[in-house]
Amino acid sequence: MAPLYYRKGAREGKRYTVDEVFYSYPNGKCKVKQHYMGNDGKHRWKEHTYDDCCYDMMSIFLRARSFNPESWKNGEVVKFPIVDGDNRSPARIVYGGKENIKADNGHKYRCLKLTYYEEEDGKWRDIASFYVTDDPNHIPVRLDMRLKFGYAKAFLVAMKGINSPVTSQIK
Repeated sequence: MAPLYYRKGAREGKRYTVDEVFYSYPNGKCKVKQHYMGNDGKHRWKEHTYDDCCYDMMSIFLRARSFNPESWKNGEVVKFPIVDGDNRSPARIVYGGKENIKADNGHKYRCLKLTYYEEEDGKWRDIASFYVTDDPNHIPVRLDMRLKFGYAKAFLVAMKGINSPVTSQIK
């Protein structure tokens, strides 16, 4: 999975910022054109080309759904670079084993727990944990986000167009 475009507009009180990343892949490399608009309305643009693929905070969750964790042990780490409109920094996803999670559709599922970390000031900061079904679909069942001003949670309410049988549902 290779991302093509990312945009985040953030309104926090009276502050509004925009991060954008445009991806292209010339000659097997990852070229990113980054755009950041600060609260002052000024636009900053950067362009970089890397040998490895970069991800943003949305595309990494999609990529994580394609992982094959069959041989993973608790604590397995997947490292990758993360980009936004202004920076490229190291990030990681840590496998936290399996848990049974109740969704908002009334069913329980056996899920893989994956926790997303970003490096901030030389320390790893826990950003979000997400739980995906322990079957070939890897359907997101729950997302726990740790925000600077509190917590947010999201739960599965319905699913459709599933490719494989949902074998992780607990009867």
